[in-house]
Amino acid sequence: MRRYAVCGVSSRAIGMFIKPMVDRFYHNSQLVGLLDIDPRRFEVCKEKVPQTKEVPTYFPEQFEQMIAEQKPDALI
Repeated sequence: MRRYAVCGVSSRAIGMFIKPMVDRFYHNSQLVGLLDIDPRRFEVCKEKVPQTKEVPTYFPEQFEQMIAEQKPDALI
């Protein structure tokens, strides 16, 4: 199971990476963190993809904290 964090929760990121990760590739992918400068994007993501409601969210100044806490294998 690979652990992923997404930096930049845009509509494109939601459609191209986040939604497929939790809907189609959930058997070998785990979304462990979301990072963005705009808190509204977290809300939109959680509305569009309810499976992300429990995924921790971070702001850019918390990047190192996200890495330390979530230990992702890859960043998108």
